[in-house]
Amino acid sequence: MEALERAFAENPLTLEDFPGFFLEATGHEPYPWQEALLRRVVREGWPEAVAVPTGAGKTMVLAVALFLMALDPKAHRRVVYVVNRRLVVDQAHEVALGLKERLEEALARPSGEATPLVRAARRLAALGGGKPLEVVRLRGGVPRPRPTLQDPARPAVVLTTVDMAGSRLLFRGYGVPRGLLPVEGALFGTDALYLLDEAHLEAPFLATLEAVAGLPGPWGRPGVRAVALTATPEGLGRGGIFRLGEADARHPRLGRILTASRRVWLRESPSRRRGKDLVAHALRLGEELGGPVAVVANRVGRALEVYRELGRAFPGRALLLTGRMRPRERDLNFARTRALQERLNRGEVAFVVATQALEVGADLDFAGMVTELADLSALKQRLGRVNRRGQRERAEVVVLGERETEAKEARPYLPEALQATWAWLAGLGAEGGVDLSPEALAQRMEA
Repeated sequence: MEALERAFAENPLTLEDFPGFFLEATGHEPYPWQEALLRRVVREGWPEAVAVPTGAGKTMVLAVALFLMALDPKAHRRVVYVVNRRLVVDQAHEVALGLKERLEEALARPSGEATPLVRAARRLAALGGGKPLEVVRLRGGVPRPRPTLQDPARPAVVLTTVDMAGSRLLFRGYGVPRGLLPVEGALFGTDALYLLDEAHLEAPFLATLEAVAGLPGPWGRPGVRAVALTATPEGLGRGGIFRLGEADARHPRLGRILTASRRVWLRESPSRRRGKDLVAHALRLGEELGGPVAVVANRVGRALEVYRELGRAFPGRALLLTGRMRPRERDLNFARTRALQERLNRGEVAFVVATQALEVGADLDFAGMVTELADLSALKQRLGRVNRRGQRERAEVVVLGERETEAKEARPYLPEALQATWAWLAGLGAEGGVDLSPEALAQRMEA
């Protein structure tokens, strides 16, 4: 305890150090909302939900949580980042590994250096027995440590799917030996801050976390806290939502993302010829926009049909992403999204054909998209993959569907949900084209 107190006394840290810490840890300055979130947490605790548009730096709530650990030793020692897509787990894992690498580099600097990142690294290392951060990825298809964490006192970030985290929380850990079930239950059930990416898709798990959130941890440590991270807070039906402020709209980089143009067109397409229409519009957008195009189908069979047609037209320049892909194929093409984005930008990949696997958290930026009509929250997520960086002068989305949809054809959605989305888009004038930038979309959703 004396060593910990000495390390904290020798390396003072305040809220004003956060911008410098963030810049060193990530390579760019924090957005106004990220600074505001930190101040809100210090003042009032974590909100129930953080609602920011796709592409606005939602994953970097990890950096906010890490700085809070360094600032206050009473803060949650473990961050469990949960998302129900392996692809997004891998993306968040890359981000967490980058933060860990920067902290370790800072810790190795000469004792005379005292930048915000160096001081934070020293304080975190004092908490964790000499190591500033442990990062673990838990998902199917990759090796898993046993136990998940070697030191419960060490600051840690766990990137995981719902089944991996939920089973451990409930003492039923997948792949966990019987003798380690209580250990995993303690690691995931105490001193843990859960960040649920796109929580509206994980409502049962969010409810489970909230059921145990009121239980205190042992020895004065906190218990479980759940924070929903989402671009679609409308689906949560809850209060206590943290949102962007006016400063974010004025920010030169974030403001460009928020106002990024996306022209959305609603087109009638009978189910019997939907596959052909998806292909035709994709080819047209690829030629007109001169950039990569995403094609999103609601079911695997139709995605395969479209992929084969585009593959014949553009051999080797179309990729397929579905939940039924073999792990090796998915990892080969999609595990490293930065590398894939570079291939998209260079024109090596012209089309990505996907099911719902693309709509949650995939950090990819397309010039255009052709998508089947979907539930409104799902459609909003899909739009977030178009002109995601705000760097394209022109970006277009074509939504294909029918005013009235039979139950069989509507799957995996309810017919009423598709009809509601059609009516909403038609009411906006999307049959003649309507701009739905992130800012405009948020305003339309609130209207």
